[in-house]
Amino acid sequence: MRNLTYAPLPQWNHVCKSIWGQKKLDLELAEHWLPRGEECFWLSRSAWSLSVIAQFRMHVKEKNNLHVWLPGYFCNSSIAPLRDLGASLFFYPILQDGNPDLSAFNKMLDEGVPDLIIAVHYFGKPSFLERLSDFSAKTQAWLVEDAAHIFRPFKNVGQYGDFVLYSPHKFLPIPNGALLISRATGPSEITKDMLKKFDFNSIYSSVVDAGKPSSKIVFKWVFKRLLQKFYANKRRTKLTFRDDITDMNAKRFIHPKMSNLSKRLLIFILPELKEEFNVRKSNENLWLVNLLDRDIVNNGVELFSESHEPYLAGFECNSTQMAETIFTSLQKNKIPVSTWPDLPPEVLADPVKHNVAIRLRHSRFFLPVHGSLVIRF
Repeated sequence: MRNLTYAPLPQWNHVCKSIWGQKKLDLELAEHWLPRGEECFWLSRSAWSLSVIAQFRMHVKEKNNLHVWLPGYFCNSSIAPLRDLGASLFFYPILQDGNPDLSAFNKMLDEGVPDLIIAVHYFGKPSFLERLSDFSAKTQAWLVEDAAHIFRPFKNVGQYGDFVLYSPHKFLPIPNGALLISRATGPSEITKDMLKKFDFNSIYSSVVDAGKPSSKIVFKWVFKRLLQKFYANKRRTKLTFRDDITDMNAKRFIHPKMSNLSKRLLIFILPELKEEFNVRKSNENLWLVNLLDRDIVNNGVELFSESHEPYLAGFECNSTQMAETIFTSLQKNKIPVSTWPDLPPEVLADPVKHNVAIRLRHSRFFLPVHGSLVIRF
């Protein structure tokens, strides 16, 4: 096999042009994600977007601590900035289809009313959030739609939250880039006037302008991607199937500010999106067909994450043992396989409440589908 990398590889003519090219205005660059003229803000990662929202909530409500509700099926590393703010985190259970288990919500109110409720659209499929939107309005919590697994808005995505998060860097060959969108038509009606009244821009600027971004990270990204053009299969990070990151400090995160290189690369990448997602859809199917042909997977494995703009090819197994065996086999074949998510320790500590999230984590594995893959067996 050749060109089997977890991350997409850039076209080098794009990189060369972007080094000296001009940036677009942030609003102009975000047009693909703004069908209704919402307010938008660029950051390096969606984890920092959550931090900005939390700090804005604390400012508006004059609070020093927040109650944040998140699904149990969530990346521990992504909430490091929230932990650093001292937020009290409460994890709600999910259903098998990824939707929030609303039957647990009233009981959770015994621990306090939420300030923020985060809901996730998993692996390109929208969650159904109408009832959660009603609950958010009732409790006066701000609803955040985490659409990091979805490239851009479509039906039932970006239609319910007060804020919506997208992560273009997860789909495209750019060093970093995440989009925070505020919606005046969400359950709390966070209008432009409200953003101005409580000086949202100052809070956003205080995050992205804190300290100086290191140019070494961008240079490292370019150098690494160049090496992967020629040595894609030579070295892999050895992780076991059950590995979870339980200690993540936001100080080790990438700087909150989106790099200029990422913004310039987007100028050349965005006009070619149609071809990118055609290839992604084809690669999603190619994985299943070829893995079946090689007897790496069998009829006990299902491709569960099919969507019209795939993020990853997600496979679900009948058991943890089967998933772990296949994961190990794929690693031995130098295939860039991964698990998701790194569950928070609070979730792992409550296996009864979060039995679905834990089961999904230990029965699934994922393969890349990006447009620079060349899948040969």
